[in-house]
Amino acid sequence: MQIGLTLLKGEANQIAGTRLRGVAEASGFRLSASGQFEYVHEETGAMLYSLQNLREEPFTVESLRAASVPGVVLLLDVPRVPEPVKAFDQMRLLAKRLSQTLEATLVDDNHRPVDDAALAAIRAQVQATAAALREAHIEPGGQRALRLFG
Repeated sequence: MQIGLTLLKGEANQIAGTRLRGVAEASGFRLSASGQFEYVHEETGAMLYSLQNLREEPFTVESLRAASVPGVVLLLDVPRVPEPVKAFDQMRLLAKRLSQTLEATLVDDNHRPVDDAALAAIRAQVQATAAALREAHIEPGGQRALRLFG
């Protein structure tokens, strides 16, 4: 189960790649070789969530320097993350902060604005999924989860 929170600019506007990179890095993300920004847990080195191009094209240093994007997606892979609810809470707060900084709108998969009630419902889904994994003796973020959901 993956949870995505999309930040979308208005019809005529886009996010400059240089601005996106600066904001992402200031927020703790690092650009990976796979073409996404990754937020990594400092103590464990585990990736908690990523920031990806809405266009599904990988980011590169060169593309960020030269292009702009209509939006980005914060993505959390629930089974692969230790403490998924805590990671979602962090990602949710970061999405709200990024939406203000980038002057973008937090939207769902159908590009409708997402409010706090919708975020609470998503959090409940993350909590239920983590509980279901544990009931199946699969610790989220553990070796077995990484093998099964890798």
